[in-house]
Amino acid sequence: MPLSELVADNARISDRAAAELEARFAGLERELEKRLLAYLRRFSTRGGRFNNDKASREILLQVKRVLASIVEQEKLREAVRDLLPEFDRIGENVAFMHGEESGLVIPKAFINEPKLRIIDLTTDNLITSGYDARFVQPVKKALFQHVSVGAEVLETERALRVMIRGAEGRAGLLTQYVGQVARDSLNQYEGQVHEAIAQEFGLTNTRYVGNIIGTTRWQCRRWVKMGIITAEQLPRELSLAFSRGRGMIPGTTVSTWRVNRGGYNCMHSAIPTKREP
Repeated sequence: MPLSELVADNARISDRAAAELEARFAGLERELEKRLLAYLRRFSTRGGRFNNDKASREILLQVKRVLASIVEQEKLREAVRDLLPEFDRIGENVAFMHGEESGLVIPKAFINEPKLRIIDLTTDNLITSGYDARFVQPVKKALFQHVSVGAEVLETERALRVMIRGAEGRAGLLTQYVGQVARDSLNQYEGQVHEAIAQEFGLTNTRYVGNIIGTTRWQCRRWVKMGIITAEQLPRELSLAFSRGRGMIPGTTVSTWRVNRGGYNCMHSAIPTKREP
C-alpha cells in the first residue's frame, strides 16, 4: 500500500474510533443531564432564583462528588478497552510505512512498547485527571457562579444543558472530550512508534505527510509542501509554528515533535526517514 494511503487509513481509523465513542457518550449525556437537573432541585430557591444561603453552600460542597458519581467509571473503562484494537491497526500501518519509506522491517517490540505507555495515559485522561479537569471542573465552576449570585434557576438549567448536550451543532463537553482523547491517543501513539524507530535506526530527517483541507493549520500546510524536513531545519520550523501558526501543543520540542506534530487533533504523519529533501 502506498505511503499516502497508509497515512490516510490511520486518519480514518482515528476518526472512526472517535466518532464511535462520541455516539456512545451522546446517549450517556441524556442521563447525565437528567441527574444533574435533579441535583439542582436540592438547592434553596426563592422566586425562581437560588438563595445563596448556608443550605445552598453546603449542597455546593458536594458537587464534585455528585458529578464524579454521575458517569459510571466502568463506562469509561469500556471506552478504553474498545480502543485497544485500533492501536493494533495503527501500529501495523506504521510498520508498513517504514517498509515503504526506508525498506525497514520493524520488530513487534517497537509497536507494542509505546502502546502500553499510551494506554496508561489514555486511561488517566478518560477516567481520572482528564475527566475531572475537562468536565467536572467546568460544570462545578458554572454551578458555583450561578448559585453564588442568586441566578435564575431556569437560566442555570439552560447553561448546564448547553455544557452537557451542546448547542448549534457543537457537541457537549463530555462528547467533545472523549472524541479528542480518542483521536489524540491514537495519533500520538503513532508518533511514539515513529520516534522509537527513528532512535533505533538513526533516522534523523522526517517526511511530513497528509491531506490539506480548508481547516489545515498554517504550519501543517507548510510542512506538507516541504515534504522532507531535515534535523537542521526543524528548530526553526518549530519556532515559526509557534509564532505564525496556531494550535501547537505547548512544550512541543525537537524531541516530541513527531509525537505532537502540528498540534491538537493533528491528522498528519511525521515519518522518520533516511532520505534527503
